[in-house]
Amino acid sequence: MNARPNRSTEVGIELDRLLQDPSIIRNGAKIQATVENARAMSAASPSLAALARSHERTRKRAPRALADLPTSTPQAEKFAKQLKTQGYRFVGPTSVYAFMQNIGVVNDHIHGCFRATDYTQSQTT
Repeated sequence: MNARPNRSTEVGIELDRLLQDPSIIRNGAKIQATVENARAMSAASPSLAALARSHERTRKRAPRALADLPTSTPQAEKFAKQLKTQGYRFVGPTSVYAFMQNIGVVNDHIHGCFRATDYTQSQTT
């Protein structure tokens, strides 16, 4: 599916074709939710990214290992609830947390990664 929200709103016409497309999840409810989420995103004020930034969290140190990474946070749970009140569907704290990571609101780069810039030299030893 196309990630552009305005184009995604036109998907209703193509539902039958999409249900046969092996490159996507072929669940009618999820396809319809994608269309409705695109409409909600097009009408959103503030923008989705601005809304995500309002749930930004600060972290004092980078995680030491992949096992230390959460799959969700209280901020992501709150954000998911807020999105549902705005008409979004199939948005839970795990997918919202992944979105927050994707747009840079959450920096979960583990210790030793060149992107884990929140570590000072004294914290690395």
